[in-house]
Amino acid sequence: MNVPASPRFHRVPRDLILTAVVAALFLTLASCDDGAPLLFPPAAELELTAPPPSEGTVGSTVSPGLTLRVVDERGNAVPGVPVELQVEAGGGNVSPGTVRSDESGMVQVDRWTLGVAVGANILTARIGELSPVRVEVRANPGMPAQISPEAGTDQIGEVVTPLPESPQVRISDIFGNPVPGLLVQFQPDEGSGEIETPVTFTDQDGRASPGIWRLGPRAGIQTLRMTGQVPAPFTITAEARPAGPATLAKVAGDGQAGPFGEALFRPIEVEVRDIHGNPVPGVAVQFTPSPGSGTVFPSEGLSDGVGRVHTTWTLGPELEDQTLTAILPGLSQVTFSAQGGMDPPASRFTVEYLYLTDVDPRYRAEFEAAARRWEEVIVGDLPAGRLQLDAGRCGSNAPALDRDVDDVLILVTVMDLGNPNVLGQAGPCAVRIDGGLPALGLVQINSARIGSMLENGTLRDVIIHEIGHVLGFGTLWGPQRFDLLRNPSLLLGRGADTHFAGALAIGAFGTIGGDTYTGGEPVPVENELGERGTRDSHWRQSVFQNELMTGFISGGTNPMSVTTIASMADLGYEVDLRVADPYALRFAAHLRDTPGEQHHHHLGDHIYWGPIHIMDLETGRVVRTLEPQGPPLGPRR
Repeated sequence: MNVPASPRFHRVPRDLILTAVVAALFLTLASCDDGAPLLFPPAAELELTAPPPSEGTVGSTVSPGLTLRVVDERGNAVPGVPVELQVEAGGGNVSPGTVRSDESGMVQVDRWTLGVAVGANILTARIGELSPVRVEVRANPGMPAQISPEAGTDQIGEVVTPLPESPQVRISDIFGNPVPGLLVQFQPDEGSGEIETPVTFTDQDGRASPGIWRLGPRAGIQTLRMTGQVPAPFTITAEARPAGPATLAKVAGDGQAGPFGEALFRPIEVEVRDIHGNPVPGVAVQFTPSPGSGTVFPSEGLSDGVGRVHTTWTLGPELEDQTLTAILPGLSQVTFSAQGGMDPPASRFTVEYLYLTDVDPRYRAEFEAAARRWEEVIVGDLPAGRLQLDAGRCGSNAPALDRDVDDVLILVTVMDLGNPNVLGQAGPCAVRIDGGLPALGLVQINSARIGSMLENGTLRDVIIHEIGHVLGFGTLWGPQRFDLLRNPSLLLGRGADTHFAGALAIGAFGTIGGDTYTGGEPVPVENELGERGTRDSHWRQSVFQNELMTGFISGGTNPMSVTTIASMADLGYEVDLRVADPYALRFAAHLRDTPGEQHHHHLGDHIYWGPIHIMDLETGRVVRTLEPQGPPLGPRR
């Protein structure tokens, strides 16, 4: 049997083995994906070679960025080393979060975005346990983007006095950081007083103030405007209240004539004013007739929100020359005169009533006075003729009619209207075939409210208002009649630019302050408040306020303006514009609830929209009937 020979082993020297191991390790460590042999010592330090700017804008990217270098212990570049980046302060961000050094050992950081708050932003770069590099950039505020009031807004003060607190605004960037050092100019509007510091700069908190603001002499809203290095023009407003009462001025009712023992048609009206001429609300005024000059009611009253007080003067039984003194106790007084024993000039226009229910004599007196007011306004005669109508053709309780009419017949009923919030209702029932003006209408007053209206002095104004609807105000504006209503809100929706297009009314509107009206086309008609029976058939409450023909009755005065009278001329009536009550539009927003101020009560959706009969008054016959009637009958824009 043959036995294989044993293999022969040779001893290898130890230094040769060590050399081979080192060579293998060199090849392993120095090889990369492409097989190129590389070998670098470990990183020993991270250097900042190009720092970023020391400041930047909040929310912006730091530019130029920063540059780092990875080196070994001999200062040689070390490539391929991961460097971790982390935002430590300021709330910004950096992307990517880890960057490897390039072949030159360089690390470029170009996408560091600062936080949105002013202050220090710190970025840390680190390699393992080596000492990190920290870089700080201060974030400054951006461009001014917002301005907001800080103090002194919506203040109330007395005219020609300093406001209790100085106005102050704060200007900030888009992130809300205050922007210091901005030029700010403050300028009061004309009549809005004066300020202490017209030009200033925002402080470190972005705040600027004009110092003391002394209001001007005009009561109402006063305005302070800001310009300069501000994001946009800005205003602060304050309400200037009048000073104390100083004088009394006549407004209406002087120089009238009337029969002995009867009330003068036009109320006596005065205005309480301060030393600057502003109306003063909530002040007591006394009315005292001289001996033999009759009586007044009420004998004392508080000035309303526009400084006015009125009373009714009933003449004495004998004296021809009678006087009445209005007294602001301890301060001022004015004297009114009237001629007794003389009938007022007769109008050719006649309002005739047919009472369908028993009406208390006190209420009848108010109806008769209201008729006289319209006979004073409309002076031209209308064609007379005959009315022949079956029962129920002008309200459900209307009797059969076969009678002459000159100029308009109104069926009057005092009855429960079923809704205590409706003071009355009215409208035309028959119009002339020639000219289209009414010959017949109805006025119904709510029996549940008539007593309180007499007591608070509004009954006469309510009746005058309702007669206006009988005569065509708001009831004959549509396209089937005079076609003077534009943009009816009942068709187009609330907020439409509803307006009355009569040329005479537009001209009159300009004379009472409408030439400064910027809310749409004149003359503005109610487009927001109420429903059918208020909207599209009254002057706009927000513009005309206490004027007689809005859809609201005032607890104070309710003047019939020249615009209302001119609108009747647009329908075809011959009118006397001189008998309009003193009235001017007041676009001030300073009328608030103060003692004695007038309050407005909604008349309710009170127009009677029954059928309208077109009549030939020569024969007394109905030619045709429009049914139903009421706004809107067509979309005029």
